Amino acid sequence: PGKTCNMLLACFSIEEQGGDLTARYTGVDLEKSSEKNYLQYAYRKGSARGGDITFTTKMSGDFGKKLKTLRENQVPKAIAVSKEQAPDETALLHALERSLQAVGEEINADLLQVYEGLDKQEKMSCGFSFRLEQKGERRYLSDLATMQAQLLANGQEGKYSKYSKESRAKDKQCSICREQKEEVYGFASPFKYATIDKEGFVSGFFDQRRNWANYPVCAACALDLEMGKILVTQKLRRLFYGRAFYLIPKALLPTDKPTLKKALRVLDGIEEKVQKTEDYRRREDYMGRLLGADEHNAWSLNMLFFEENMTTKAITIKLMLEEILPSRFQLLFETLPEQINDLPLYHNARYDSKKKTSYNLDWSFRHLVDFWEADFYTIIRKVFVGEPLTMADVWARFMARIRSQYTNKLNDKIYESGRITVLRAHQVLRYLRALGMIDSRTDYSLNYDIPMTEKEQKKSKAFDMPRFADFVNDSAGFLDSDGKAGVFALGVLIRLLLNIQQRNLGNTPFDKKFKGYHLSYKDLERIYLEGLDKLNQYQHFYVYADLRDFVASHFVMQRATLSQMDPNELSFYFVAGLELGQRFRLQEEEASTAEIVEG
Repeated sequence: PGKTCNMLLACFSIEEQGGDLTARYTGVDLEKSSEKNYLQYAYRKGSARGGDITFTTKMSGDFGKKLKTLRENQVPKAIAVSKEQAPDETALLHALERSLQAVGEEINADLLQVYEGLDKQEKMSCGFSFRLEQKGERRYLSDLATMQAQLLANGQEGKYSKYSKESRAKDKQCSICREQKEEVYGFASPFKYATIDKEGFVSGFFDQRRNWANYPVCAACALDLEMGKILVTQKLRRLFYGRAFYLIPKALLPTDKPTLKKALRVLDGIEEKVQKTEDYRRREDYMGRLLGADEHNAWSLNMLFFEENMTTKAITIKLMLEEILPSRFQLLFETLPEQINDLPLYHNARYDSKKKTSYNLDWSFRHLVDFWEADFYTIIRKVFVGEPLTMADVWARFMARIRSQYTNKLNDKIYESGRITVLRAHQVLRYLRALGMIDSRTDYSLNYDIPMTEKEQKKSKAFDMPRFADFVNDSAGFLDSDGKAGVFALGVLIRLLLNIQQRNLGNTPFDKKFKGYHLSYKDLERIYLEGLDKLNQYQHFYVYADLRDFVASHFVMQRATLSQMDPNELSFYFVAGLELGQRFRLQEEEASTAEIVEG
């Protein structure tokens, strides 16, 4: 289902002559299978030696081998089944057997001729089956009771027989319907989430035959599970930033089947919309907003993340999030992003040099995924459930990505602008604080007074101290202590020094002192002292006197506090000042140009 296949059909006219049935070969026809008609061909994969379960098979051009398997194995086996399960079809199958023996070579030639007429793509999706015409009525394999019996027997046998062992028990309770059943099976799960091919991995006294005790399933429920797997795999499988997961709806009332069916239709429609969106990098955000719509309040959603072995099809469950309400999706993907995007700091943060157009840096859930890439499932669980994060972990994640991008830049690899990375981290901090996952000191404010009048400041034509002061005073929750503001200001001061070096030398040798952004307080003290010395050499020290005073009072004077801080936290605030320092220059045109280069 869900895939179009070219079905080559060997057609026979079933006729009665002298009381006996004959199967007259009438040629080869070509049909297209689809989700609407695939069941009529009664296909079920079998073994490599014995062929598929019914006469229908997938084809790659070797029709002679298939016809031989039919004559020697599959048709005799079907005749034996018909004698027990459908005696009125035995004569028909005998007639088909005689016809295959008589005109097998002709059938082979006709099949090959039609097959060779297909293009390369069509040949890659090709099947073979039979179509019978009897008394003016067309019949496919699914219409034969014999084929139905074979499919049913094979489907049941695989539920209790594996590895040359049988696992089934009489008069036991089914773990699915919770009813006492005549027989339950031990290998009925269609999902290969448990290893039962090695006895050391099997509970029940390491006896594979007793596996039914771990997961007893009756015949009816086994069929429901198998059909359910088809539905889940084809309709509910999704990707979340490259990781496979099943998005499974659950009605608030277990017996509310109409709501469940509606949920399935809604999810199908949402997936169609998501796949059509042109912005593929934001498909997950779009999906989250659609799932959070108010009208979806009659059901919850389970998200089962897994990894699948492409060879064995065994799955490893990586994360299970249960009963996520639409309101949670709405909060995570719509409400909080709208609040975050409203901050002017992110407006016109991106610049397209080709189109010469600026764009806002809008929040995306991808920010979290990028910073926690090595622990994807951990951050997904914590955000959806609302578990707390330690600040030490947050700073470590920020700096790991900043250092990685910085290394890529030094090695002439593709990298993200440090300024953009810092702004993303700034958004992540606000997002996590809004969710209550990290501590927040929003009551803190520096209330920093500008040490000179605005008129005096403009005379310097170098640094916009009022704008810097406004940023510091308005950054509660980000610059939430004197020490952090001091480290940030040091980063701004060093950025100004790097700008001077770039203008005078054509490069920035001072950035070699940053140790790949692995910075302790002693490293920052050294950078501060050597930075002042360089500014003196370039005779620009008097231009930044106000900023230097701020660094002295908020960095130097906070030595006792800063020396106890996490080095990753110190490194982050220094890099934040370094990357955002351009926004506080007075020469707007020059500053804008510098930001474009940095971005």
